[in-house]
Amino acid sequence: MCTNKVDTVINLIPLSFLKPGQRGCVQIMSGGDFSRRLSELGISSGSHVEMVRPGKTCILRVDNCKLCLRECETSCILVSAGEEN
Repeated sequence: MCTNKVDTVINLIPLSFLKPGQRGCVQIMSGGDFSRRLSELGISSGSHVEMVRPGKTCILRVDNCKLCLRECETSCILVSAGEEN
């Protein structure tokens, strides 16, 4: 799980803004049914994700799985950005 949630609120960015190889920790998800679907795929508040390929259809690494999401979907997920690999 991520720590320092209070400190990172100011530094949240949409998941779609991550660069290739950059990791982030999911802090906020919006979208109702979409949020539930993402939770079923392993993306929820506190999850660590890595941007594999950004773009209109981006590829994310979550745990040891790769997921493909549309840019409009990743824009609804706010993360605290980490370092790049």
